[in-house]
Formats: sequence, structure tokens, C-alpha cells
Amino acid sequence: TTEIYTLSLHDALPILGFEHTHQRDLDLDLYHHSLDPRTHARICQIISREGKHPNGQASAKVRFFVRWFAAPATRLLTRWTLRDRKFFTTFREATSIEQQFPEKGIVRYRKTLQRVLKLMGIFYYPYLSYPKFFTKFEERNFYAIHLRLGYALRQTMELGRRALEDFYEQTVLPQVQREDYDVIGISVSVSRQLEPALVLADFLRSHGVGAKLVLGGSYVSDTYDAGWLEDSVLEKVDYVIRYEGEEALPSLIEALRDGTSTAEIPNLLYLENGKRITNERTFL
Repeated sequence: TTEIYTLSLHDALPILGFEHTHQRDLDLDLYHHSLDPRTHARICQIISREGKHPNGQASAKVRFFVRWFAAPATRLLTRWTLRDRKFFTTFREATSIEQQFPEKGIVRYRKTLQRVLKLMGIFYYPYLSYPKFFTKFEERNFYAIHLRLGYALRQTMELGRRALEDFYEQTVLPQVQREDYDVIGISVSVSRQLEPALVLADFLRSHGVGAKLVLGGSYVSDTYDAGWLEDSVLEKVDYVIRYEGEEALPSLIEALRDGTSTAEIPNLLYLENGKRITNERTFL
């Protein structure tokens, strides 16, 4: 058992008998997805279409801006971003990960990377920032233009959610439908991943995916410790694993496979008939 726990969960599950196991880094997939011109074209279409009738909950000033200026501004930014895409992709594929992110970086690569991250801030994470990659001037520019545009689009058309749903439809749903999983685990390591994780849970349910959804990760544990893990989060998934999952997840999969009780599975959290069930915590 100790030897298994030194492995990642993805590596340990096949050893425990669950051979049909796959792992995806959706953060990295989303990053690469953001480099695809077709992605930008679809998002610009959403902005153009829904910008004509912006959400009435936003202020009149924001609605006016979105209706007349958001689509042209976004097209301009995407054109600017994708201009160096060929160089960017070639450099990334030919360079080890350790060399890709030096503090000063290769200027052209660094600028293109910054542009991709800024657009991700508009499309997916309106609060996203990677200070490591920006100078003070660039940070001010990022907050002044990209974050404001991202928030305006979020307020008027929930663009972040729409863009994530487009990403999941293009990259996640085909695999899930093809493999017909029994259990899907969603890991949330940092705060900005929580909302995309909940959007993913909603998306899978709305597309008829019947797999059990299990939410976990260090940020989920931190949120639980702070008393902020609300029932509204638990309602979107079947189970939450707080703290260590090395014992909890394999035990949960076995219980689901065998139809046995989950009452003794450590670190498990779930709703049963609307009541929160919190299993005992164990330590590794």
C-alpha cells in the first residue's frame, strides 16, 4: 500500500485493478485550445451574436460598450495574438519546458505568450493573471484593458461560461462519450479552476453523461477548511473528496462497482436526501 501511495492516483488506479483509466490536464488543453484560430472565430461569433442583445442586468454603459465595441475589440486582440502563432508553436515544440519560461524569455515568444494569457483572461477567466510573465506596465495594461473587457463580456453574456462550454464540447465530450466512463474525477488545485470545474459538471449532466462525478483537489480541501464549501457545490457532483484521495478514491470506485456502502470511506463528502454527509477524515 505504501508503495502505491508514492505514485500518482492515475498511475495507482491500474495497479489496483482499474485498468481503463485516463487522465487529462484541462488547464493545459485549454491553453493549447486558445491558440487555435477556429477557437477565436467561434468566440468572436458568440460575442457578435449575443452582443446585439446584452444582458439587462449590466449597466447601460456596459451594455452600450458591448453592443458597439466588444466584437471589434476582441477581433483586433485575437488578430494581434495569432499573428505570431506559427513562430510561437514552432518554438514551443522545439524547446524543453524548462527553457520555455525563463524570467526574461525570448522577447517574441514572451510577448506572444502574454497575448495568449491575456485572451484567456477575456475568454475563460476574467480574473486571470500571471504576474510572473508581466512587467508593471504590462500588468497595468492587462488590468485596464483585458480584465475590463473580460468582466464586461461576463456581465452581459456570461462569455466565460459560454467559451468553456465550447471548449468542453470540442475537446472533452467526444472522449467521454467514446469511452463511456463510470466515474469522472475533477481536480481543483487553485481558485480559478473551481468555476470551470462546476461548469464542466453542469455541461456533462446537460449532455446526458451518467458517470458519477467526483470533485477533489487541494483548493476544495482549503475551501472546506474555511467553511466555504456550500451545498450548491455538492449538488453539482455526486461526491467530494477532501484532503487525501489516495485511499478514498479507489475505495469509492470499488463501492460503486460492487454496490456497497460509502459510509466508511474516509474523507468523503456528499449529499444524501438533501442532507450533508461528512465521513471521517484519515491521514496518510
